[in-house]
Amino acid sequence: MLLLLYISCLQTGSKDTAEAPPVTETEVGVQTLSTLDNGCSVLEEPVLDTSTGNLVHLAPHLLLYRDGETVNLYDAGVNEVVSLGSFQHLDGTIVDSSQMLFSFDGEIYTYKNDIFEQSVLESLLPVPIQYVESHQQDVWLWGTGALFRWNKESLYQINVDERDVLDVVFSVEEIFLATPTLQILELNDNSVEVVEHRNDITPHMMVANHAEELWVSTRDKQLHRRTVQGQWTTFDSGILGEVDVMMGDPLSTKIWIQSGSDAWVLENSTLCSVDVDDGDWLSVDSLGRLLQQTEEGVQRVSIDRPVSVVNMMYGEVLEIQKEIQFLPTDTATLEHFSVWVDDVQLLVDEEPYRTELDPEDYLAGTHELRLIAQGPEGTTVSMFPFITDVLPSSTWSDVEPILLANCIFCHQSDALISLDTREQWEIYIDEIITEVSAGTMPLGGTPLSNENIVTIRGWKQGGFQ
Repeated sequence: MLLLLYISCLQTGSKDTAEAPPVTETEVGVQTLSTLDNGCSVLEEPVLDTSTGNLVHLAPHLLLYRDGETVNLYDAGVNEVVSLGSFQHLDGTIVDSSQMLFSFDGEIYTYKNDIFEQSVLESLLPVPIQYVESHQQDVWLWGTGALFRWNKESLYQINVDERDVLDVVFSVEEIFLATPTLQILELNDNSVEVVEHRNDITPHMMVANHAEELWVSTRDKQLHRRTVQGQWTTFDSGILGEVDVMMGDPLSTKIWIQSGSDAWVLENSTLCSVDVDDGDWLSVDSLGRLLQQTEEGVQRVSIDRPVSVVNMMYGEVLEIQKEIQFLPTDTATLEHFSVWVDDVQLLVDEEPYRTELDPEDYLAGTHELRLIAQGPEGTTVSMFPFITDVLPSSTWSDVEPILLANCIFCHQSDALISLDTREQWEIYIDEIITEVSAGTMPLGGTPLSNENIVTIRGWKQGGFQ
């Protein structure tokens, strides 16, 4: 019997008891991974000219790393480095479009609107935290064998069979724990449930990929794969030998494997040998690109040419007009680049590659940015989803308080552009939406919230009711 305890650190919550179902043995012997005969060529490009022993991808263009004793935040979109202080251990995650959460030397900090400060969570957590990860609408924190779930209102501790949590990996609907044997939990709105416990697997390294597969390396020179349907297959590492390093990202299909002096990329159950420079492997980003420390600095290695998207999160709900920037891999050898939304090509400024996305141009639903990058090695198509929602039904009585609180001081009846009446707002509505979405208005004031902008858009779409 596995006891799953779900306890609020702010108030006592309920206890859920879950008995892990018996493992259904679907493995048929031990299989061998297939390999590509000629291997895969790689693209290499410099990223940082410094030496670091610790680096975390917050986003493909956003890196958290230590340079000597100083922890820095590097944004490739604006080519800026922000120093956050002197720390040894670091980890971090993006909570939403305006906030990041960091773990530095076991303590939790926030970085929001260029303000770096200790998080309110620090006073609620009973143990030091080494790792943080955003997943779905929650943030997960773990360290010293304890695992916590923060839904931005309450903090809960997850105890599984009173065992220490040594490692955590996420897929869409499940989380995988090394305790030290493998336990699989299903995520629900207000609870988690143990759905499987593999007492016979003690993970050495775990990686989840975009196909929602879990790959587990054990010290017995075997790789275990679990599909999203819960079926298991065991592979003899064979040509790999003993796996020293295995890295990946849940949004990528690629898993990077290091075995002795050999390097491989595992994708769709096929191994591809790659020739990379000597150096420590640091991280793999959500585009499947490896970052490694070499004698010259930190370099990025890729077997294709994916594109980073700046100023927009993967799967984000697009509520306001946004300027989006694109960072293709290895621009020095880039021959052609284009951007499409669904089947419509967008106009994109060149170097820096930028375009505007306006939610009013798209019907409610999920849309795909298709980023097409071409070089000597061929063409890579990267997919980046975003969502447009149905707008709320707004009336002038909802919009007028926004006018009075934010616009009337500068746009009274005698102003160059008067916006003190409903009729004038109807005339200038497109310009108003553009300016407040860009944050250029109110001039010198606090930008309007996304909620206020959506209210204005809803009033326009509803026919100015």
